[in-house]
Amino acid sequence: MVESDWYRAAFPTMSPAADKDTALVFRTSRGGQRKAFSVESRITGQGADIIILDDPLDASDAQSELACAKVNDWIVDVLMGRFNKGATGVMVLVMQRLAVNDPSARLQEIEDWTLLSLPAIAEEAIEVTVGPGAVHMFTKGDLLHPGLLDRVYLDQRRRAMGNAAYSAQYQQRPLPPGGGVIDISLFQRFRTLPTTRDTRFLSIDAASGSDSGSYSVIQFWQISDGRIYLARSQRGHWPFPELRKRALDAKIAFQADFFLIEFASNGRALAEELWDYYPREERARVVQIFKPQHAKSVRMDLAMVPIEASRVFLPEQADWLAAFLAELQAFPNGANDDQVDALSQAIWFFGHRYQVSRHNPAYRSRSRVISPRCL
Repeated sequence: MVESDWYRAAFPTMSPAADKDTALVFRTSRGGQRKAFSVESRITGQGADIIILDDPLDASDAQSELACAKVNDWIVDVLMGRFNKGATGVMVLVMQRLAVNDPSARLQEIEDWTLLSLPAIAEEAIEVTVGPGAVHMFTKGDLLHPGLLDRVYLDQRRRAMGNAAYSAQYQQRPLPPGGGVIDISLFQRFRTLPTTRDTRFLSIDAASGSDSGSYSVIQFWQISDGRIYLARSQRGHWPFPELRKRALDAKIAFQADFFLIEFASNGRALAEELWDYYPREERARVVQIFKPQHAKSVRMDLAMVPIEASRVFLPEQADWLAAFLAELQAFPNGANDDQVDALSQAIWFFGHRYQVSRHNPAYRSRSRVISPRCL
């Protein structure tokens, strides 16, 4: 392959070394080398500048939590420690999605990755960079490769594999048992936020503690002309002082009019801290609390009403969007549901206040801030 015309044209300076290589080692004339190893190999003493993982998890092990955990632990605890220079080392993972806890999911949990996800059928508009200044657009419903995977074949695979396996391997969205109750195709999409707005607010779901396993979530929402837009969703295992700081910084950065906070656990403490932070004449407007009256699944069911009515919008592209959609699709049996809680909380507020305000003669659909009441 490396002696072919197309390879030499692409990489004119690369040539193999004179000595004989093996199937596991390939050397270049300039001293570089590529070494091949199988997953879970002993690689003590080995080092690399670039590590490429090609389908590290076998499809037959996808439903085994033990098998997934074993491969994940080897990647994180062993392989990621084999960079020659940890600060500049690069890892590339190429795989089809197999399970909610597969290596792709595990690596995205521990740090930020540049993610390229290519479903067989586009579930939303996808913009893929294919070269310097060049992009390819998939619109909703487009096939990834009609010549290889046409609709008839994909329908056959769905029937043969079942929805869960098909969703993972072909749509790159694995579902846990019982997951998939939220149809993400019902969300509308936007490129840029409307310039006029009724109000902006932060929907916050605070974890019970930074070591609880749950995430704290801060979501940025804008209501414009009877529609609600999610501008950003960020989550983290933040200690309380950092959560407080992030909330205050987010309000300034987003020019939010108020906080909407679930009044439970650390959310109660955060609401009380912010209440004391603002002057007396502002606090009742700026700090709003949400006391849920229903279970998580019921709240999400209620949130689906405006979603199905095409009034809830997500961005077409965002670095946090893949993890957010994965959590929605895994609900109610996913590993995490904190972003779902912040979402249903925000949509509940939107539906409640909009229904009140739209029938008020003083309501104006543009450039007006809705003054919320304590919930």
